[in-house]
Amino acid sequence: MKKPDKAVVFRKKDALQFPRMFHQLRLFKMRGCLFFISCETPDVEHELAERIVNKMTVEFACCPIFVSPTMIDPFIEIEKYFIANPQPQIKPLFLIRNIVSITKAEEALDRFFQGINLNRDKIGQQNLGMIFFVDDPLLNLIIFKAPDFFTFKSGIFRFGDEAKVRREIAQKPQEPSDNELRLAFLTETFKTQADDLSEVAKANLAGEIGNLHYKLSNLHDALKYDEMALPLFRKSMEQRGEANQLGNIGLIYHDMGELGQAMKKWGQRPIFSRMTRRRMKKVY
Repeated sequence: MKKPDKAVVFRKKDALQFPRMFHQLRLFKMRGCLFFISCETPDVEHELAERIVNKMTVEFACCPIFVSPTMIDPFIEIEKYFIANPQPQIKPLFLIRNIVSITKAEEALDRFFQGINLNRDKIGQQNLGMIFFVDDPLLNLIIFKAPDFFTFKSGIFRFGDEAKVRREIAQKPQEPSDNELRLAFLTETFKTQADDLSEVAKANLAGEIGNLHYKLSNLHDALKYDEMALPLFRKSMEQRGEANQLGNIGLIYHDMGELGQAMKKWGQRPIFSRMTRRRMKKVY
C-alpha cells in the first residue's frame, strides 16, 4: 500500500533554527518530493533558500530543482521532470518561490493545492512531502485547507511534531492587538470557508477562535466557539480534541464562577486525557 502524503509547516522566523527543524523532519520521516514554499521578500528569501537547500541536499540526499516563481503553472516544469525521470535515483527537491502572498493567500493556496491534485498521477508514484515556511496567518490557512485536497496519515493534517509546534505558538507572548488581528482573520475564515472544511479542520478552527476569545477575556464568545467545536470532535471520533474542548469549557465556567458546571465538564473528559492547554495552569 502506498505511503501517505505528508506536509510540515514551519513559521518563517523559526526556519533558520536548523537543528530543531531537521530533527522534526527526521521524526516525521519525510520521503518523496519535497516542496519548499516561501513568501519571503526576494532578498531574504534568497539567503534563506540557499541555507536550507544546502542543508537538505546533505540531510536527505536531494537534488535541488528551481521552479519559476510565477503563478502561471509551475507544475508544468515538475511534470516535465518526472516525464524525463520516471524513477529518479535522487529525490528531487523543488523550490517554488513566492507562490503564496499575504494579500491573495486563499486564492494562491487553492491554485497551488488544486494544481498538485490535478497533476498527482503525472508527478509519479512517490508519496509527496511538502514543507511550508510561512507567516502565522498563512500557517492557519494551510492547516485548514490542506486536508480537503490531500490524504494525510490518519486523515489529519500534520505539521512536524504537531503538539510541540502548536504549544510553542500558543505560549508565545502576544500583544492584544496581535490576538485581535488573528481573531478577525480566523473568524472571517470560519464564516466564509466552514462549509468547505472537513469536520476535524472545522473543529480545530472553532477551538482556536474560542482560545483567542478566551485570551481576550471574551468568556461568552469563547464558550460559544468551544461548544461549537465539541460536537464536531465527537462526530469525528477525535477523543483528544474532545477532551481538550471539555477542559477549556470547564475552565470558562470556572472563571465565570460556576464551579459545579466546571467540574461537570471536566468529569466528562475521556479517561486517558489530561488538560494539556496552557489555560489550565490558572486552575492548578
